[in-house]
Amino acid sequence: MKIFYLLSILTLSGLCKTFAQAPEKWMDWTPTNCYEKIEYRVRYMKTNGSRHEWQLQFRNNFNRLIVFNYGIEEDSTALALTTHRKTLKPQEVSEPVQVYTQKENFFLFTDKLSFNIDGRDNIPCDEN
Repeated sequence: MKIFYLLSILTLSGLCKTFAQAPEKWMDWTPTNCYEKIEYRVRYMKTNGSRHEWQLQFRNNFNRLIVFNYGIEEDSTALALTTHRKTLKPQEVSEPVQVYTQKENFFLFTDKLSFNIDGRDNIPCDEN
């Protein structure tokens, strides 16, 4: 009987740890800093040591293909470098992108929106 109780406690404690590390729900869709019709959402996944793991998704609310740059910064005053490129079909939602940070928060920046697959004729912020 003691073995049964011990196994039950170990099983329950394992389940509690599993649920405690389960990803949070997705946050609401939010327009990007630069383009109202490009929205994003994030969800917190877990902590890996001192790093925080997130998932990020984009949604294209244009009725045409878009190509744009995005970047992640942990400090809102840092020079924002958009080092990643994303292409989305009309009304498409992207696959989740893994993001890792040292802080419990981050800032998303977008720029260089184009309706051309080769990225020419960039559209400035707020002129979409």
